[in-house]
Amino acid sequence: MKRQLGLFQGLVAMILLLFVLIWGKAKFQADILSLLPQNVQTVLQDAESHFFDGNKRHVFISFSGKNAKLSHDHFFSLSQKKPWFNVKTLDLDLEKAVQFYLPYQGVLLADDFSKALSSPESYTLFASQKLTEIVNPFVSASIAQDPSLATAEFVEQAFAKNDGLALEDGRLITTSSLKGQQQFILIFTVDNEALNVNKAITVAEDIKQVMHQIERQYPDSEVKYSGVLFHTAENASQAKFEMSFFGGLSLLAMLIMVYFVFRSKTALFAVMLTISNAVIYGFIALALLFDSVHIISLVFGVTLIGISIDYCFHVLTELRDKKPSLTIVNKSIFLGFISTALGYILLTLAPMNFLSQVATFIIAGLVGAMICVFTLVPTISSSKSELNNAKRDKQLANLISLIKYLQVRRVGLLLVVTALVFVSYLILPIKFNDSIADLNGSSATLISNENFHQKILSGQNVKRLFILGSTIEQVLQTEEAIRTRVSALIAETDASSKFVPKVTGISDWLPSKQLQHANNKQLKFAQANDVFSSWQQATGLEVTFNAPEPLTYQAIKNSVVAPYVSPFLYAGLNKSLGQDAENDNDQFVSLLQLSNITRAQLVSITEGLGDQVIPFDKAENISQIMTDSRESLLYWFMLALVMFSLVICFQFGLKAAGNHSLALVLSVSIALMLSYMIQGPLNLFNVLAMMLILALAIDYLIFYQYRGTNASNVLAISLSALSSMFVFGVLIFSNTPAVYSFGLTVMLGIVSIFILAPLSVVNKEEQ
Repeated sequence: MKRQLGLFQGLVAMILLLFVLIWGKAKFQADILSLLPQNVQTVLQDAESHFFDGNKRHVFISFSGKNAKLSHDHFFSLSQKKPWFNVKTLDLDLEKAVQFYLPYQGVLLADDFSKALSSPESYTLFASQKLTEIVNPFVSASIAQDPSLATAEFVEQAFAKNDGLALEDGRLITTSSLKGQQQFILIFTVDNEALNVNKAITVAEDIKQVMHQIERQYPDSEVKYSGVLFHTAENASQAKFEMSFFGGLSLLAMLIMVYFVFRSKTALFAVMLTISNAVIYGFIALALLFDSVHIISLVFGVTLIGISIDYCFHVLTELRDKKPSLTIVNKSIFLGFISTALGYILLTLAPMNFLSQVATFIIAGLVGAMICVFTLVPTISSSKSELNNAKRDKQLANLISLIKYLQVRRVGLLLVVTALVFVSYLILPIKFNDSIADLNGSSATLISNENFHQKILSGQNVKRLFILGSTIEQVLQTEEAIRTRVSALIAETDASSKFVPKVTGISDWLPSKQLQHANNKQLKFAQANDVFSSWQQATGLEVTFNAPEPLTYQAIKNSVVAPYVSPFLYAGLNKSLGQDAENDNDQFVSLLQLSNITRAQLVSITEGLGDQVIPFDKAENISQIMTDSRESLLYWFMLALVMFSLVICFQFGLKAAGNHSLALVLSVSIALMLSYMIQGPLNLFNVLAMMLILALAIDYLIFYQYRGTNASNVLAISLSALSSMFVFGVLIFSNTPAVYSFGLTVMLGIVSIFILAPLSVVNKEEQ
């Protein structure tokens, strides 16, 4: 009956597996930032998506050196034939932009124009210099309708401030040089599918092949690449390699160990069947319960091998006895599963989505492993298997003797270990470093390229601010207040400095109504004081200013300059009164970028503006999220520990619960301290490892409590510890810091609990 039940569940599992694979239920992603919880502030979260989601599809290629122009053109020519190439054109339709702003000539003023209005002489000098510029499309497009040149100067200033790029003979070039070299830039977008795991690897490799071809033909040119596509490809490639290599290596080591211990092909088959059933159950659960599975979740999920195989070892070692009885073994396995599952169910409540995926994979996988060892393993593994091995039996007897020797002295040993742990934490307090770098397995070359492109496109020390307001007018006035403070900072900056503070935002294109009113008053005052009289006499043109309706966002959002404004303004409209109406419950957020600003200057600039201004630093925000997640994991661990203690107390008594809890706390404390000594400051993933140590430790403690130090139990726990060390030990060779930290702490925790678990056993007469 058991065999039939086992075969039936296997058949159902295979059908479900085929379903999720054929019908495309299994979707994977490798976007590192998607691992993190979303901002609980909905408006800011939506605004961030509005501002930055489109950038995920951008690919940046820069060319510098002796043959930069030729290499740029050749790359462009080769890429046009590729399906992934969709070049981003810099649409500088200056004439249309000027024509759009001309009706508002009486309310628009640029900074330099405003300064020139101080006297007729300064204005005439300013206007004359503008006319002497060989080619100024802004002046030629507007002078007939606006002889004052106010519109021309306003539009020219807006374009100058809002891009680190210029158009030269159809090519994008940087407006500032780095290391004395001008950069030719290609910016193109890839479709959303290209960011999927497998497609990202293919597209990124294809782009690099074109680059290598260019570099071979133009060895004097330097070609750099950056973009989310390359991060996705590199992290996905690394994760896939580590999953296959580490998983395969640890599996091979375990199979060799199983063969040498049991000397039986059926034992090998039982182990492989248990692992396969566990992985299939886990994978099906992920595919059915989540829209997409992060590949990092599967890397951590490989650890399921180390937990699931424990159940199989206990059944196999029990079957070696002359009178095997699986009742106690099955009872121990089930209680261990309940305790482990409760701990991981708590993990599904953690704020980081991938932790929920890891927990789901492991819980479902353990269900599969448990069903397999209850139904199939006993029927395919015979108690008559050739398990006699004199050398192994002698070593096992020696280990049991050592355990009993230590158990007699357990009170003193536990006191000494506790004291040592306590003193070590006093002398060497653990420090944490929650850096985004722990999530990133990207190459140093790619990270360097990204920093380089940010410098040439945005400048040094770039800071971004979210400007919040209930109306667009409020947002614009706040932006202008910050601009005024930055202008004061510019006045204090050395004129010879290459790094002059710069502000870029929607107020470059759309002044507030308050400022427009002030501009109109300034222009009329200048006109009344004959500031333009000399200029009118010299040119024969009449300078007049109308009193038009103020420029509004509604006018801009459907205009030629909309691409320079709309992407940097998020409008959370209350649509009950209409799409275009500004209502009481509206919320607006603009993105203001400051370049060449230090952190201290940023604090000074935003002082007193309250919650209307929120500094946005993605790396810093992610680090804070990781810190919060780490702290929440500590609370989840303590809650899981309490739940485990209650289960043990209910089953074995208060003393057993106290002893087991002490062993768990000591094991985790030792693992964290040794990890700190080896790797330096700990991170979120060292803390995450505590949950897995808890899961493994629960099994060891429950089996020791149920079955004591009989040979079958000690052998099974020893094999379990060795197999887990194979699984987690190989992770310390990972190139991803998060995986390394996780593997190191779990491995040290396994060693600790293997030593401490038998010391926590409470005999029946003590219960």
